Amino acid sequence: MAKYIGKRIVPKHCGYWDKTKAYEMECIVYNRADGNSYISRRAVPADTDITQTEYWALCSDFSEQMDLLEKHFTATEQRIVADNDATEAAIRADNDATEQSIRADNDATEQAVRNDNTATKQYVDAGLARAQADLEEAVSDLNTTNAALTARMDGIAGQATTDTEILDARTDADGTTHATLGAHIRKADGDIRNILDYGEALVSISDKARMNSLLETVDAEANGTDGTVMCRVSSYGPADKAGVVVNGVIGESYGFNTVRFSKPVELEAGKSYTVFLDDPQRSANANIYFYAANGGAVLKENGANRGFSLMTSRLSVFVPDTSGSYVAGLYCHGFTYEDYGFHMDSVFGNHWTGKYYTKATAAPTFKSYSKVHTLMGLLYKNKKETLKARYAELRAGAMSEENVALAYENFMVDIPRAVLNKEVERWPLIPGTNTNNLAQILDWYRLRCVALDAEIEAL
Repeated sequence: MAKYIGKRIVPKHCGYWDKTKAYEMECIVYNRADGNSYISRRAVPADTDITQTEYWALCSDFSEQMDLLEKHFTATEQRIVADNDATEAAIRADNDATEQSIRADNDATEQAVRNDNTATKQYVDAGLARAQADLEEAVSDLNTTNAALTARMDGIAGQATTDTEILDARTDADGTTHATLGAHIRKADGDIRNILDYGEALVSISDKARMNSLLETVDAEANGTDGTVMCRVSSYGPADKAGVVVNGVIGESYGFNTVRFSKPVELEAGKSYTVFLDDPQRSANANIYFYAANGGAVLKENGANRGFSLMTSRLSVFVPDTSGSYVAGLYCHGFTYEDYGFHMDSVFGNHWTGKYYTKATAAPTFKSYSKVHTLMGLLYKNKKETLKARYAELRAGAMSEENVALAYENFMVDIPRAVLNKEVERWPLIPGTNTNNLAQILDWYRLRCVALDAEIEAL
């Protein structure tokens, strides 16, 4: 029945009208036949028709209900459209802000790369100048030694070789005792020629990479199926311990496909190593692999054989799966080598400066930067305590390893994959494309901070 609420009576809604049912007074029903709603005037017995006005009164007609429904839908639609417009505007504003941020980051990255390349070029030029000076000094020293030894031999010509000084002179710097003093002199003369012949090769690579190379080449040869020598690999020797010249043929049709040409080098699993492969000709379809020194398998990285192509590889990074003693070997299926020279410098540490990987202790340092930047030069000379205090403040805050790691992680998360791919497509040679994970960057930063902390502490 209807409810009494306060000062008004609320009719009872009884759903669809059913002629077979009896209804109390103040009941509202819906007639499916005409779409109108009716309210009972009094108690309605069963089997009473809806058209009997003494029992039923029209409550609302179909057209009015539809009009109310249409207005309700129209209002709802307007609210949805307004909400969609506001959402679309917010998304566009957020996208515009993201695009501007990415462009700003890209511009900053490009400028940083340019600055780093400029500093690297200055550093490399200085290294080349030092190497050239060292080369000239070495040639001068060897010429002086050669002249002195020759004069000494002339003075003792015809005498027995029992003189203590003469016997000592037969022994070279490596501890090898030659049969005669003349043999030692001829060996020294050969070293001079070797340096002169390959002097250009000596300074064509980074002085840092050359001095820190783990690899040392040796003379090697390989025989064919009939036992004759088919290929010879000659080490550059003192001029470049990681350089070789290859003559002959290599390939399965000659009975072999590999010539090993280095002393054993100890490599650790999980450690980063770089290979600077300098091949001016780049015409040999061949690869260099590291082979276990005991004659075992090829060095693997991530379960696959790790090789370095003479044609395409220049600067590579690898992390061995297993520790051990390895030797470098030249591998190909068929090629004829004629005075084919190349260098293979292997350096510990995955450190990129824009031209080659180097140590975290390399320039630019506070001292080196003070020589090329006027303001830094004044601070370095006259405000050491101010410089140290500011550095300590930065290392405890923005430059702490934790903050740098967090900044890199947040930066990487915010860069969509499509944007990263577009950047690599636009700048394919940008420094860092060989750096393939965050751990490499953070490890280099840790080593860099150790070096800078030590330099600041020593001021």
